[in-house]
Amino acid sequence: MLNTKKIEERMAELGLTMPALTELSGIRKPALERIIHNQSGADTVVTEQLRVCLRLEGKDAGEYFFCNDVAFRATSSPQPHEMLHSAQS
Repeated sequence: MLNTKKIEERMAELGLTMPALTELSGIRKPALERIIHNQSGADTVVTEQLRVCLRLEGKDAGEYFFCNDVAFRATSSPQPHEMLHSAQS
């Protein structure tokens, strides 16, 4: 899941508009908008294209493309035994 806020902030930092990012990345505007707003997934090729266009390196890239909210949701989900117990109550 992409960190939409950070990506939009980085675009503003670089003076990139959506049309400019579309042209640089070679990704069609509707697809790019869906990807940035997490309405569609991004494969490794698209992620790499965006990383290059946004001039991101190393750990910085991870903050943009691997949103912590995903990890939080994964660890805060009820465990199977907890779900079974609540269903029996």
